Amino acid sequence: MANQILTNYCNADCGFCFAADSRSRSLREGRRQMEAEEVRSWLDFTLRAGIRELRLLGGEPTLHPQFADFVKMGREAGCTIMVFSNGVMPDAARDALAALDPEVCSVVLNWTAAVKEQDKARRQETMRLLGPRVTLGMTLTSADFSLWEPVSLIRTFGLRRTLRIGLSNPTWKGANRALHPKQYPAVGQALLEASFFTARHEVEMDADCGFVRCMFGGNFDQLKANGFRYISNCTPVLDLCSGGMILPCFGLSNLMSLRREDFADAGEAYARFSEKLIPLHRFGIYPECTECPYFETETCCGGCLAARLRRINPCEM
Repeated sequence: MANQILTNYCNADCGFCFAADSRSRSLREGRRQMEAEEVRSWLDFTLRAGIRELRLLGGEPTLHPQFADFVKMGREAGCTIMVFSNGVMPDAARDALAALDPEVCSVVLNWTAAVKEQDKARRQETMRLLGPRVTLGMTLTSADFSLWEPVSLIRTFGLRRTLRIGLSNPTWKGANRALHPKQYPAVGQALLEASFFTARHEVEMDADCGFVRCMFGGNFDQLKANGFRYISNCTPVLDLCSGGMILPCFGLSNLMSLRREDFADAGEAYARFSEKLIPLHRFGIYPECTECPYFETETCCGGCLAARLRRINPCEM
């Protein structure tokens, strides 16, 4: 997977923002958004690796004034389109996505994004117009959450019957609000309780990165039966940034980066990051992870790597 970071501007103010370190540094350095030539260059970089999905992120990617042009560029290259958004989109961006068949367009709309009160009606209109293209996302910052409203929105607007559930993972430098691993078991119990409600309404839950197997205790089989899908892994997800910079993921933006000119395609960059990260995958977020059978059998990766690194405060690589 590879994400094009179209812009570092955002119209929300999320305390849990995983891109906080990267965005603030980019803005300080004057790298505000990509030019069309760079978007095209990054697209070629991923196409050469056989990637046929154009994933657009920010900031809020739809704020880029040429967003609709980039969607068209991706489709003409034979790519499906995936957009990560808070849902507060300019009309031109929303119209460009609404014109695509849901089979080739997916919009992950983070329902927990801290959008302004005056923007909430526009976000709801985005859901109404994009309907089955939208997957609602939730970023959990505590065990105190409710899935009643997102499930209601799924049913009202005909959204995809899946909730993408993410933990508020930290950046390595700790610039965002993140769940402490001690809170994970409470979150696991809350998800179990919520899963009975989602199952009744035929809504499944997809776990994003950072979850650990032990946080569900003995309830994992029931969670699975209720439609909770969980695969524990922590591999590079290339974030392709303005200025030719490649990150292994937002959370590790202060730890390491690569330059596009050093690689023929995204596959080579992925392989280099994977090699560099191998030594850091030998421990988990808890001291007892190294003796855990889930960790030993790779049923569990040990949690978000940025969270694990916060334990040992490593040197720059």
